[in-house]
Amino acid sequence: MSFINWESEKYSVNHDVMDKQHMQLVDMINQFHDFLNQGESKDALKMILGKLRVYADTHFKAEEGLLGKSNYPEVESHKKLHEYYIVKLSEFEKAMEKAPCNSDVMFFMKDWLMEHIEKEDKKYSNFLKSK
Repeated sequence: MSFINWESEKYSVNHDVMDKQHMQLVDMINQFHDFLNQGESKDALKMILGKLRVYADTHFKAEEGLLGKSNYPEVESHKKLHEYYIVKLSEFEKAMEKAPCNSDVMFFMKDWLMEHIEKEDKKYSNFLKSK
C-alpha cells in the first residue's frame, strides 16, 4: 500500500501537465517512504531526497511560468510557498549528513505537498477555469 494515494477528484488541478508532475512528486515521496521503511542506506535516502528537491524545483518553475502567463494574481505569494519547500528539503539533505533520517522528514514532505495542492494549487485551478 502506498504512503500517499493520489485521488484525482481531491487533488487534480485540471491541467494535465501539472497533474502529471504532481503525481510524479507523490511517487517520489512514496519511494522515499519505501526506502526509509526498508532500512535503505543513508546514501540511498539522500539520493531520492536530492532527486525530489530537483524535480520539485523544476515543477515549481513550470507551475510559476504557467501562473505568470495567465496573470494569476497570487503568483508571487505562490512562489514564496514553493521557495519554503525547497529550502526545507535542502535543510533535510544537509541534516542527513550528520544524523539518520527519521519519519518527520517523510511526513513533512507528504503533508506540505498534499495540503499545498489541495488548497493553494486548487485556487489557481479555479482561476484558470474562469479564464
